Amino acid sequence: EAGAQKIKDFLDGKIGWADVFEFGQQQLDQLAEMGYLQFKYGRYQDAERFFKILTILDWENYYFHSMLGTILQRQKRDGEAIVEYSQALESKSDDIISLTNRGEIFMKHGWIKNALQDFDKAISLDPKGENKLANRSRILKAQLEKQK
Repeated sequence: EAGAQKIKDFLDGKIGWADVFEFGQQQLDQLAEMGYLQFKYGRYQDAERFFKILTILDWENYYFHSMLGTILQRQKRDGEAIVEYSQALESKSDDIISLTNRGEIFMKHGWIKNALQDFDKAISLDPKGENKLANRSRILKAQLEKQK
């Protein structure tokens, strides 16, 4: 009976896979740490596996999507990275990392309007100029403006 209720709650969107499989936050955090270590040491395929699992277990977690986007971007899989950054931004619209990285991909592919939108939003979230990624957005925006 409890299992049937859990499946019903899952199908109704009340709980996610982590709840179905009884993964606690500590376990998710440990998986994320292991995935980050793989990323840090340049083992992008291994890191990708960790973060793909994490995005399935906790779809709403912006960090998992942002990290997966970063991993995919490092592997030059720009389309997939844009999808992950966009999903991260759906969960947390003020994620400067996802805005800057997605903007950089847009810039690389000549989608200047989209790039400027992301850079402008990242910059607006850091009015004092203290965030490294927002400052990267400032630099990339200035490069675009020089090209005009």
